[in-house]
Amino acid sequence: MRMDEEKIERVKEFKENVEKKFLVINRIDPKVRQAFVDLSNDGFCGDYGQVLHWLMEQANEYQFMKTQIFGDVDIKLNYIINLLENNENKTQEKTIKTFGKILKI
Repeated sequence: MRMDEEKIERVKEFKENVEKKFLVINRIDPKVRQAFVDLSNDGFCGDYGQVLHWLMEQANEYQFMKTQIFGDVDIKLNYIINLLENNENKTQEKTIKTFGKILKI
């Protein structure tokens, strides 16, 4: 009976270690997985949890910056188009052709 209790205890310890140290992700490209492992080993001492945490922070910052930069792109583009059209109209109004010469007023 003592032997069975030791085996059960070892299995419990193994299970706890697996739960603490392993991350299982299915359906991932092998190159992406290797990049994740390399990043973990190079910058985070093999700590997958810290890598995942850092990547999530980076993704959140990227989403925030993307909305800050590109959020009102339509408004910015319309403004630029309006400026260009107004500038084109002004230059057309100030250009006078006389005797083969172009005078800008």
